[in-house]
Amino acid sequence: MKITSDVRIGTKLILGFFSMIVFMVVIGGFSYWGITRLSKNINDIFIVRLPSIDYLVEADRDLQQLLVAERSLIFTSPEHDSFKALLGDYAENLSQSDGRFQKFKDLAATPEEKAVVEKYENSRAEWEKLSAEVVALRKDASTKSSSLAAELSMGEASEKFEEMREQLNVLQEMNLEIAEKEYSQAETTLKKSLSFVLAAILVGLAVAFGLSVFLSRNISGILRSLLNEMSRLVEGALAGKLDVRGDPEKVNFEFRGIVKGVNDTLDAVIGPLNMAAGYVDNISKGIIPEKITEEYAGEFNTIKNNLNALIQAMNDLTETTEKIAQGDLTVKIMPRCDSDKLMISIQKMTSDLAEVVRDVILASDNVAAGSEQMSSAAEEMSQGASEQASAAEEASSSMEQMASNIRQNADNAQQTEKIAVKSADDAIEGGKA
Repeated sequence: MKITSDVRIGTKLILGFFSMIVFMVVIGGFSYWGITRLSKNINDIFIVRLPSIDYLVEADRDLQQLLVAERSLIFTSPEHDSFKALLGDYAENLSQSDGRFQKFKDLAATPEEKAVVEKYENSRAEWEKLSAEVVALRKDASTKSSSLAAELSMGEASEKFEEMREQLNVLQEMNLEIAEKEYSQAETTLKKSLSFVLAAILVGLAVAFGLSVFLSRNISGILRSLLNEMSRLVEGALAGKLDVRGDPEKVNFEFRGIVKGVNDTLDAVIGPLNMAAGYVDNISKGIIPEKITEEYAGEFNTIKNNLNALIQAMNDLTETTEKIAQGDLTVKIMPRCDSDKLMISIQKMTSDLAEVVRDVILASDNVAAGSEQMSSAAEEMSQGASEQASAAEEASSSMEQMASNIRQNADNAQQTEKIAVKSADDAIEGGKA
């Protein structure tokens, strides 16, 4: 896609990791919310509701024990030792029930609880007043007081006691109901949290898998396009197609610099090579170019210097062969190395040609000397013709023989001239090659 093709690989990886971090933050945030809710529900159940119920149950138990002590006082004589013990139990349970209810009151937080607490305290105040009156009547040892105490304890005081206990029962049921509600909320929160976390994990895994596949294919495609261009360049170079270049547009923008760099490298390498190939081609055709004046770096400068040395050597060879062609067989030809077969051959050819020329010159000198001898003999013959008439025929025969020798020497001179001309032509052709 165009959108993702213009994004760097590092940015894509960062976006992928950021997406996973977002998922982790969402999962962690919801998990924290769920744990907080669970903690609140659990704290309310174990720190508020259960202790509240425990305080209410213990307060109710204390009141029951107080009522037992109150009723027992009615049927116990004030002079009896157990009467004082019952009074102690009464006072102790009264104090314990009030203390435990005060602890509950400190935990009561809802408006409903506070309303019931107020009703309880009102009922308790009325009951305590009546219960104290029962105890006071029973302390009087008279029969009338005992009868009034029993009547009050079993009547109005009992009604207020039950009314007070009813408020305790209401508070207990209320706390039980709140505890059950908190437990239900905790259970619901737990289920929601688990469901959400599980769903988020599944979605996160799916997204992570999708991102990994996408990034893997995307990055693989980018690298594949780069490798394809590099392979095309390598194949072209191995096949000798030095004009093959990579197409940066086929590669992701982030790696186009690599393709461009390779193209520039090939240009830097192939330029001097093409130059060298052109010079060698001209030299092979007998066209001696001017020396290379451009500056090259490193090894390419060595190639330039070697080509210039070759051009100079060809120029020197051409000049030498031209002198030989012009008849200068005294030119000095020195091989450039022990393996320089061309210069060694030209040196030998020049030496042989000079030897042939010397032979021709010697033959010509012989012909000239013979001609002079023949002229002198003719003069002598003309002067002493009469005297040497008998030798005329012999002279004539000698002259014919000498004429034959002259013609043979002339033919030899012409043949020598042809050989010299051909050797000169061969030397020129050799210089051109």
